[in-house]
Amino acid sequence: MAAVNLLQLRKEINALMWNFTDPAAFEKALYELFDKYRTSRNPAGAAILQTAKTGDLSVPLIVLRELEVALFRTVADQPEAALNLSDRLMNSETLEVRTIAARILGLAPISYSDAVFQRIEDWARQRHETAELRVFIRSAGSLVRRTDTERLLDQARLWAASSNTGDQALGIEVLIYLVEFAEFQNLPAVFTLLESLLRNGSTTLQPELLELTENLLARSPVETSYTIRLMMESNERGPMAPRIARKLLEKFTEPSRAAIRDLLRKERVLIKKPKEGKK
Repeated sequence: MAAVNLLQLRKEINALMWNFTDPAAFEKALYELFDKYRTSRNPAGAAILQTAKTGDLSVPLIVLRELEVALFRTVADQPEAALNLSDRLMNSETLEVRTIAARILGLAPISYSDAVFQRIEDWARQRHETAELRVFIRSAGSLVRRTDTERLLDQARLWAASSNTGDQALGIEVLIYLVEFAEFQNLPAVFTLLESLLRNGSTTLQPELLELTENLLARSPVETSYTIRLMMESNERGPMAPRIARKLLEKFTEPSRAAIRDLLRKERVLIKKPKEGKK
């Protein structure tokens, strides 16, 4: 199969941008572009498009990269049209098209962050697959993370405090995204949210909370170890703290690791005692 002709691709993407203010025409032309290149060989080169790092996309990365370069300029010039277009594309059944919809949101000017967050919340409730949720957040929230991490943290705090498990999952994914960002320094706020989620969050969120805790350990091992130790010592720790403590025991720092190990041993003894009394 022939490699992608970069000059030809750029001409086709420029033609596509002429339909930016007509969502239906843009969507149709985008499908045609993706269908043309879906089986093309991908030349060497890294993709700028963050969401293209998933293994589910079948469009060559070079196509997504060039498309994002064009979108960067166009979204900045026509933010209102960009929001309308993202609304249309997010309803697509095709992952690549939904990926572009999320990336358009991520390129919207910071003054449109409220509209971006509302769409993240609405769309996340429609898409329950963790992998796609993560892709969506990292694309749609990319500009806000670069320019206003506290604004993104405030939104994560609102979602994490919700009684809706889907909102809580969304909040945790945003927290993971923030902790991975070296420039984000407000880790104490994340520790506070972690404690609340371990106490009150649904047990179905354990894998996400485990990942958040691991990421915090990578950023701040002493403080994270101490936080889990305090959770284990609390009478209101919830069911997830011991599970996460057990899975991450060897990653905690001393002396918290020793204290957590002792607490886990005592817990096992307390669990076994009722069974022994029945014999």
